[in-house]
Amino acid sequence: MMVDHFDLTTEEQARAAGKAAGAQAGMNAIDCPIFHDRLDLRSAWMDGFSEGRVSQSGNSVSTD
Repeated sequence: MMVDHFDLTTEEQARAAGKAAGAQAGMNAIDCPIFHDRLDLRSAWMDGFSEGRVSQSGNSVSTD
């Protein structure tokens, strides 16, 4: 589920939305809904996306 960029008004919201997106296999960083006019929020979303992607890949690691 993609969050509309108008709903993201704080860095905390943007980071949480990015983390949720990063945890979804079909999402990519290019899907960031925040444009370059709000670099603070865009950076927070990207940080969250990275965190979500790391946690996603950690869940798929096999310990066989």
